[in-house]
Amino acid sequence: MVTANGAPSDRSPEITAIPQVAPTSPFATAPSCAHSERARSSANAAHALEHAIALDERSRVRARLDPNFEPMLEQPPFPTLLASDRWVPPPDYVVARRAYPRRYDGPEGKLLGAVLDAVQLSGRPFDPRVDATPDWVLLWSEFRIRVGTNDAGQGEVELAAPATTFPPAEWQRRTEAFFQTVARQLALAER
Repeated sequence: MVTANGAPSDRSPEITAIPQVAPTSPFATAPSCAHSERARSSANAAHALEHAIALDERSRVRARLDPNFEPMLEQPPFPTLLASDRWVPPPDYVVARRAYPRRYDGPEGKLLGAVLDAVQLSGRPFDPRVDATPDWVLLWSEFRIRVGTNDAGQGEVELAAPATTFPPAEWQRRTEAFFQTVARQLALAER
């Protein structure tokens, strides 16, 4: 053995034997206690994430990208939390929707491509993070933008913002211009 300064030592390392635990001992369940602690920790993390998403839905994107969440992302209830869009526009929000013949076909699809083009062509600032699932995608610019498929099987783009963000005529002008740009970009993509 070597001492802390690197000199040889004649002392042998102390080895402490791990005592055997009788099966009837309350400590015999320690491994399941550890499992229980992990489950409790996972449940706490899920609850915290659900609360964070309720306060700011971009927390869903942050969780997907956070290496601390990575080990839990495939364990219930995380897949459900990350795949759910439970947002309901508050009463003080305005919402505009437009249906398109092309259904939302995932993060690599043409409808999302057209929406991303429209966001960039608008010249307005936008959050580069996109919250994408197989069923819907969210992105944020001057509007909250949700892309998905409506009950009729058509692609649907929904824009939402606090009513105080734009005067009514400006809201109408901007949303209509955005929807028209999506339609143009989608037509270009279909060629």
